[in-house]
Amino acid sequence: MQKTLVSRFAVAVMIIGSVFGPALPAFAAPVAPVNLAIVGGKYTNDVTPTFTWTPSAGATWYEVLLDNGEWAGIGNVSTYTYNTLTTGWHTFYVRSHDSVNGVSVSSGLTFEIDTQGPVVSVVTPTTAVAGVLTRFYVTTSGEAPVQYCKLRVNGTLGERMAIDGSRWSQSVTLNALGRNVIQSTCVDADNNWSNGPVSFVGVSKGVILYDDYPVANVVKGTVVKTQCGSYAPTSDDCHIVYYYGLDGKKHLFPSESVYKTWYSSFSNVIIVSKATLNNMPSGRNVTYRPGTSLVKFSNSSTVYAVADGQVLRPIVNEAAAKAIYGSRWTSYVVTLPQAYWNNYTIGSKIYSSADYSKTKEFYGTTTIDQNWDNGVVID
Repeated sequence: MQKTLVSRFAVAVMIIGSVFGPALPAFAAPVAPVNLAIVGGKYTNDVTPTFTWTPSAGATWYEVLLDNGEWAGIGNVSTYTYNTLTTGWHTFYVRSHDSVNGVSVSSGLTFEIDTQGPVVSVVTPTTAVAGVLTRFYVTTSGEAPVQYCKLRVNGTLGERMAIDGSRWSQSVTLNALGRNVIQSTCVDADNNWSNGPVSFVGVSKGVILYDDYPVANVVKGTVVKTQCGSYAPTSDDCHIVYYYGLDGKKHLFPSESVYKTWYSSFSNVIIVSKATLNNMPSGRNVTYRPGTSLVKFSNSSTVYAVADGQVLRPIVNEAAAKAIYGSRWTSYVVTLPQAYWNNYTIGSKIYSSADYSKTKEFYGTTTIDQNWDNGVVID
């Protein structure tokens, strides 16, 4: 029989293995932190940002690093806040350590700190007539998109301005003769506020010659009407409001209820002359914004949901109406004269809430021009 030589070290290992079980493998490195996030979002105006992550199994302490700096131990925590960071882009890293000097790979997050608000122009025009609605404009620029602007007139901050292409606008009636102080305040997507330059509007008793306001000067995508006299009855055509579309045509709002599904107030209305209004070709009527109302006609019991493209979709039963608009669905129903039937086209039937989402319809059609068939008005 061949003799087998076993070293004393091998024997020792065998004895230890027999007493304490099989030899253990090398310790694995701890798992990297997961769900790394910055409080406030990837784009923030907070120069003292806080980071959070989910603790790693087996980790006993953590290290963090910013950009090209040095690793710094922060203890066994799952959040870290910097005192003050500079504006611009940064990358934050964190990694796990265990009790036997194991270290994980790092998790990283790139983010931007932006404390600069938008650049806001001076408000124009700088003249107005007392008691007459005047349209004021501002323009904005900057890295982050502007969420909204407001006018501050004689120290009072008004409601949000409307967006007219690349300009923000709002109609205001100034009654105080002489110099009125006006300024615009805007906020961008990073929640940074900026004030535009203070300007002065000279208000006089002058007379606006509305007949001198040509169609070419009317901004498309706005609401227009003619000036009403002091004693104009409610039946006067001066009360009729139109949408001046991107197609260069005026589109009648058949009722105030239709108007209120698109605009919250009449502060955005531009006053034009009768000659200007008459020179605008007529297009189809404006209809209810999708997702806002249920429609039926005076000669029928069928209830329709309004969909994008001026489409009415029949709701086949009350259960479907309740599922979409709730138990008080009847309060959303508007009865229209049969004459308005041609303002719409009829779409497919709705059998359940799976066939129609009023939220999707509402937020999917944010402007009147988007509501035309295929984005084009066909008359």
